[in-house]
Amino acid sequence: MSRGKTAARSAFRSRIVGDGEEAPDQLLANPLNWRVHPKEQVDALEGLLKRVGWVQRVIVNKRTGHVVDGHARVALALRRSEPTLPVLYVDLSEEEERLVLAAIDPIGGMAGRDGDVLAQRHVFIRPDDTAEELWRRDLAPLGVELLAAVVARVAAEGYVHGRAQDEALATWEPSIDRPPAFRPDLLMLPAPDDTLDDIIASAARGVMKAGA
Repeated sequence: MSRGKTAARSAFRSRIVGDGEEAPDQLLANPLNWRVHPKEQVDALEGLLKRVGWVQRVIVNKRTGHVVDGHARVALALRRSEPTLPVLYVDLSEEEERLVLAAIDPIGGMAGRDGDVLAQRHVFIRPDDTAEELWRRDLAPLGVELLAAVVARVAAEGYVHGRAQDEALATWEPSIDRPPAFRPDLLMLPAPDDTLDDIIASAARGVMKAGA
């Protein structure tokens, strides 16, 4: 007769063996690193670090000396001649290192969001904007600014409640290589410094272009 017992689950092993500070020029880039960090990402990272500072350690495999996660942070530290940066040491075989290197970012990228809006600001999409131009000019710097503001609020207030997204104002973020991302309907959203005449003129240009 079964006693209704279930097999005990084994605890996850900790492969963390230490932490510390390292000079960035003493860290070895992983020869199997497949990630590419575009300028926009590095600029966004630098903006956040300037505002907040280090909040995440670079992961280094103690056995091989290779960086497992944090290549962009190391490259940025080298570019800025930072004396040291925080490091977390792990003890992995070469096979385990390859597995973690291949999986750590894709697994993190599977995360979703709860849908609440913690910070929001409107930007104007110009008639001839491409997705790349919009990203470089408005979205990337605004994202860093709003993220830093939310982090500061959380640090000061603890948990910050968001508000539900107004689906009438919801937009999509296009791929960087898409053709012009013009949305004439969004021109009706006023910017802080725009006058009513500016808004009407912009909307009229959008309607004319859409009907051309």
